[in-house]
Amino acid sequence: MSSEHITDTGDTPLSRPLLKLQLLNCLRKGKYDELVLLINDKFKPRDNPDVIQTKKLILHYAIQVETPLQLIKDIVGKEDFREIIKINEQDDNGNTPLHLAAAQSRLDVILFLLEQPNINDCIVNKLNLQAFEMCKDVNIAQLMQYKKSTYIAEIATAFKLAFNNRDFEHLESILSNQRNAQLLDINGIDPKSGDTVLHEFVKKRDVIMCNWLLEHGSDPFKRDAKGRLPVDIIKNNNDGASADSSMPPSNTTRMAIDMELKKMLEKAATEQPVIDFDGSGNAIDVTDSNVKIPMQPTMKGYLKKWTNFAQGYKLRYFVLGEDGRLSYYIDQNDTANACRGSLNVSNCTLHLDSSEKLKFEIISNSNNSVSWHLKGNHPVETNRWVWAIQGAIRFSKDKRKELTSSRYDHVSNNAPLNDLNSIITPASSVKEERPTTENVTKTGDESTRQQDSMVSEELYSDEEEDVDFTNNEMFNFQQLDNGEDLKITYGPYQQKLDTLKESISLELSSLSELVTSTTLASTDRSPGNEFFETISDSLITLASNFEKLNSLGDKRDKKLISMLSKQYDVNNIWIKSMKELELELVEKDTKLINLDKERKRLKTLLETTAETSSRNTADEANNETLREIVKYINSEGEDEEDTDADEFFDAEEADSISTQIADITTSKDLGEEVQEDAFSEKAVEPSSTVVTTGLQSAILDVLETDQTFKGYEQEFRKTLKLDKDNRPKVSLWSVLKSMVGKDLTKIALPVSFNEPTSMLQRVSEDLEYASLLSQATRFQDSTLRMLYVAVFTASPYASTINRVAKPFNPLLGETFEYVNKDESYRFFTEQVSHHPPICATWTESPKWDFYGECNVDSKFNGRSFNVLHLGKWFIQLRPDNLNVQETYSFKKPDNAVIGILMGKPEVDNCGDVRIDNHATGDYCLLHYKARGWTSAGAFEVRGEIYDKDNVKQWVLGGHWNESIYAKKMINSSSDQLNVESLRLDDSSVADPKYDGSKFLVWKANKRMPDVAFNLTSYAISLNDENPELLKWVAPTDSRLRPDQRAMEYGEYDKAADEKYRLEEKQRAIRREREAQNIKWQPKWFRKEAHPVTHEPFWKFDEQYWKSRQTHSWDTCDDIF
Repeated sequence: MSSEHITDTGDTPLSRPLLKLQLLNCLRKGKYDELVLLINDKFKPRDNPDVIQTKKLILHYAIQVETPLQLIKDIVGKEDFREIIKINEQDDNGNTPLHLAAAQSRLDVILFLLEQPNINDCIVNKLNLQAFEMCKDVNIAQLMQYKKSTYIAEIATAFKLAFNNRDFEHLESILSNQRNAQLLDINGIDPKSGDTVLHEFVKKRDVIMCNWLLEHGSDPFKRDAKGRLPVDIIKNNNDGASADSSMPPSNTTRMAIDMELKKMLEKAATEQPVIDFDGSGNAIDVTDSNVKIPMQPTMKGYLKKWTNFAQGYKLRYFVLGEDGRLSYYIDQNDTANACRGSLNVSNCTLHLDSSEKLKFEIISNSNNSVSWHLKGNHPVETNRWVWAIQGAIRFSKDKRKELTSSRYDHVSNNAPLNDLNSIITPASSVKEERPTTENVTKTGDESTRQQDSMVSEELYSDEEEDVDFTNNEMFNFQQLDNGEDLKITYGPYQQKLDTLKESISLELSSLSELVTSTTLASTDRSPGNEFFETISDSLITLASNFEKLNSLGDKRDKKLISMLSKQYDVNNIWIKSMKELELELVEKDTKLINLDKERKRLKTLLETTAETSSRNTADEANNETLREIVKYINSEGEDEEDTDADEFFDAEEADSISTQIADITTSKDLGEEVQEDAFSEKAVEPSSTVVTTGLQSAILDVLETDQTFKGYEQEFRKTLKLDKDNRPKVSLWSVLKSMVGKDLTKIALPVSFNEPTSMLQRVSEDLEYASLLSQATRFQDSTLRMLYVAVFTASPYASTINRVAKPFNPLLGETFEYVNKDESYRFFTEQVSHHPPICATWTESPKWDFYGECNVDSKFNGRSFNVLHLGKWFIQLRPDNLNVQETYSFKKPDNAVIGILMGKPEVDNCGDVRIDNHATGDYCLLHYKARGWTSAGAFEVRGEIYDKDNVKQWVLGGHWNESIYAKKMINSSSDQLNVESLRLDDSSVADPKYDGSKFLVWKANKRMPDVAFNLTSYAISLNDENPELLKWVAPTDSRLRPDQRAMEYGEYDKAADEKYRLEEKQRAIRREREAQNIKWQPKWFRKEAHPVTHEPFWKFDEQYWKSRQTHSWDTCDDIF
């Protein structure tokens, strides 16, 4: 430090520490006028080195203290500081203002600085770190890299345009920018033509441009993709190997130009080194096995690494070191700790997919085979990593084989160009701009190395493209990792804490310099002296900042630690307690169920014994005892029994009981045998193509006229291409536990929780047992028709067994059609609303229609995922014996996914359903019994059919996953049936009986074993990709969804990417509509009042099948 005199008079300079302290106090106030006044009054004389140095670093100091953004903008932009402040000025540690802003996580300042035209984010400090590598928050580092990639894309396009226009002035201005010079590679190879810029203009014989290129760093030794030097092109042309349409007609002129070009290239060749793997721009082709790599490629930077299906890709910091090991860390700061994983590249191979621009896989060939799925931020970055790793693999193998390196040493500058073919190889983009240190925390100019071949793709591209990074979840800056990444989530006061720490550090540093200055002893310490007033102010500020820092630190630590500790403890205890409680309840409930069954059996046995014994007066005492036992059992079970819920068909059960008590009863007949009613209505085999009424005939004519069955000539497929469901087993609870109380229809779950069907297709599965409706039309009895309609409404739930996976949410405007030529019906549905998600459906058959809307409200309460159906459904029957139409309406029961905590999720249905026949007044009441802790009551459904006079005509019962029985009501005591006994019944579907005996109405189809995703045969047919059928369906049909199709093929990565792409596309379209104030309208449905119930419903406009017939899909949106 120079000699200093502390005074406030004249032009005698203040000490540098004193200037710094006063400057910091002024900057902290954030007032521009006071800052200008301070500089004018105190920063004198202006030519003093300390004054000059302090003024240069004003922007650095402003960023490090709590200076408002507006003052920083004023410092950078206003005329008063234009000559003083250089935006890329480096301090004693080599840090630029951007370095300091990144280190303190000042995102607002970072964004402002990156917008400045002269900013250079490639500068490294004395620790060899770029600005983005100073970031503690990986999201900000990610943002800075994204900004750099965007800038490169823009400047490369401008560079290319200037070349095409031969605009030398613009080219000079671009390369005069230091940032551009570091980011652009003038020797890059065009991936389409395989040429460098120099090759391109040599072919054009543009002497002036070639000379300019050589003067600005073009490498005459750079080979094109075919291994040719620029000079080789001239030789080939002279030999007549190739002709250029733009070649001058005069051979003499052409030869003169060729000689000039050759002379120019030879001269340039003698002035440059032949090989420069360290950063001159000429890289080594790592794919050429004949070329040895002279040094170990190294690289550092952020990549995304695949973790698992629940969390997907996670941002990690990778280091390809000089020791040939590829290691990764949580973030840049974590490099001081042990790496999270590493591979020795000498034992690895790279796997690339030409269809993927961002992803690649590195596979270890050691005994314990390991593979890493990695993903870059940008296609160029991915290529850089691929080339670097491939180069490291080659280098390690070459070193192991001890290949000689003599041909890479001492190449004569005077060697003729035609002798260089054995020396120079086609160059690649793997280039190190500076040597790396052994300390992995001192990262080199990584971003420059990552981007220096950007011009290879951007500079030569003939087609102008909009760079769109939105599809890459890499750029979701708000997303932070959980679990092991918790340490980088700094809390709500991070920026303030960093700023306060830096401010205190500056204060302490300046105060220390001031106090220890050599002039302190001779300073006048009288009160009012500026020296001591400044020290006093600084100490007060320092104490205040320390207090704030401690307070904020305590608040943050308390808040985070308390939240985390409490949440983890509560969650773990709650989860453990719930599991233990469920297991305990399961055990107790099982015992209670068994005891209850035994009690019921004993009760029935004793009642029958007592009744039989009462006719035998031989033993009145025994009879009295039995009655007392029955009375006692009745009183004990009075509050527990639900006769209606637990018992059906006691008459049938009595037969089995009588055999059990035969030994204790008399052989005397109990009465006359009940004679069965001989009347029985025959259930004809369903054949909806046989029409008997005018209404039925009219519908059939419409189906045939519209060519409904075109495309469905082939049989539906029976199997999937995927043999088995090989999705990774992920705990459903681990994903859902943070979603308690939320509507899951609005939450994006990992694609591994999906099955390869759309919700539209899932709705169409209601028609798997549509033959029940065709059967219903054959009966003359309206209550019997109601019975079959009721069973039809319960039958679809059989397909949900073992299928807890979630169908894909339909996109707005997505459609699905399905035609069954055997049952002669056509089904169509459209997603008519996205928020809330609603799909409208319409099914037509000669004998019936089925339509409604799928509109649900879903919630997760921590133990189960509950779905409440809000939509109304309608069935219209056209009976064979009547030329009229009956309308039925109902709502579906509530659905739930239970057993999540137990790790055994299952689908359950519960609640009451009323079905009304609006034509006759008949109605049905169905009750779906909720599943208990055990299998008791599982899948149980029961119901009663009433006529218009409220007289019960039929009862039904069974299990919606297996079968449903029914029987005619012939007296008040015949409505009891033990549902559990029906599980033992192996009956086949029978005709309806009017004698009061049970008959099987419906039985679920057998499931094929070992089917991927546990799909039914019917569900497998829905997504059939029959080429003939795809010619007929709308472009919005679910069969054409790429994510769903990829899921079906087992390509889960692709499915996730496509799902994300479709969702982003849908959001972009929605934002565009909102900006233009356009309201989306369904294409094929309109909202009307129902003609019978007068409730709102979605009416099919009948135009879809007309458009299908003529392939007129102009009105369809592009949604895929």
